Formats: sequence, C-alpha cells, structure tokens
Amino acid sequence: MRKDVLTSFCIVWELAQQLAQSVDVTLSMPRIIGKGKQMHRSNLQCDTAEAYYRTNLYIPFRDHVITQMAERFSAQ
Repeated sequence: MRKDVLTSFCIVWELAQQLAQSVDVTLSMPRIIGKGKQMHRSNLQCDTAEAYYRTNLYIPFRDHVITQMAERFSAQ
C-alpha cells in the first residue's frame, strides 16, 4: 500500500477517534456476514476497526474522488 494513502488515512482516523472520544462513542466495525451471502457492499475480512474502515470505506472513496476529479478536469 502506498505511504501517502496510509499517512492521509492516519490523519483522518486520529480525528475520528478524537471526535468519538469527545462524545463518548467507541469506534467499532459492523458485523460481517459470512462469505457468499453479502451482495450489496464489500465484505473484506479485517481484524481491527481501523483496518475495516481503511479498506472498505476510505480507499474506495478516495479512488472515486480522484477518478471523478480526473474526468471532470481532463484536458478535453
């Protein structure tokens, strides 16, 4: 995994933890359905909440934003 992705995610994760602590909420990952049954969202197995949110939310969203920016501001 690229270092800039990990660095930017670490900043976002630290802010999320601070916000969660300020409102007395524990960051956790949602329960995951067994293989083959999940159809409408990604179902990657992760050990920690941080890994879950990085692989299932942050990286796909970041890739989507970069793709959309490239398409919108292309040389055409």
